[in-house]
Amino acid sequence: MTIDSPDFFVDENTGSYILNIDNSNVTWQPFRTKDAIVYYGSYAAMIGLPAFYIVVGIIIAAALYYREKLRTPITQLQHGVERIQEDNLDFHIQYNGNDELGQLCCSMEKMRRER
Repeated sequence: MTIDSPDFFVDENTGSYILNIDNSNVTWQPFRTKDAIVYYGSYAAMIGLPAFYIVVGIIIAAALYYREKLRTPITQLQHGVERIQEDNLDFHIQYNGNDELGQLCCSMEKMRRER
């Protein structure tokens, strides 16, 4: 919409502009193709980008959690199981944690000693 030379005044109570388009020349034009692409593209970006950032943030958080908390004990357990399968009981798993992986490492260490 295009308004040529609109009449306006400032409302003294609110300080906002009041447009009077009754005496103005108002014309409507459809978007040009380029303008429509920009308009609808920005509209899609307002919806799509936050969702994209949330998904990427969750993936990064999961990857960091795996790297910091899970990779080392799981790798130690895998090596321990391989050694037990080879009947090599001369090893020690070093993991001090009060979580489930710590309990599993302790159970594996007991199993190694009993064998």
